[in-house]
Amino acid sequence: MRLLSVAMLLILLSLPRTVYAHGFGERYDLPVPLWLYIWGAAAVVLISFIAIIRLVKRGNAQPILEARLAVPRIVTRIILHDSVRNILQIAGVVTFIGILATGFIGSANPNYNFAPTAVWVIW
Repeated sequence: MRLLSVAMLLILLSLPRTVYAHGFGERYDLPVPLWLYIWGAAAVVLISFIAIIRLVKRGNAQPILEARLAVPRIVTRIILHDSVRNILQIAGVVTFIGILATGFIGSANPNYNFAPTAVWVIW
């Protein structure tokens, strides 16, 4: 118990003194009024929940999940092949590790660091 207390104290002492929660150090103003932004976000969430509820009540969710893409069968077979899937999984893990690395050792300026863009825009 004493070792855990010492470890927690060391962790707390090693934390930075200034914390910018989700901030990049500069102010950003929305291009629309705040009330419009909040009501728009609420409407999107409400509409998505209504759509999901209606879909599940009708029992139509399964055909949508099983819908086929308009892709030739050979392309589907290539993508679903074990070796291609393994390569894509490895590429995904390497990309994730790269994003983490740029976040930790990259520039502190978000304009010159790929990690914020990768997490908040692409992901």
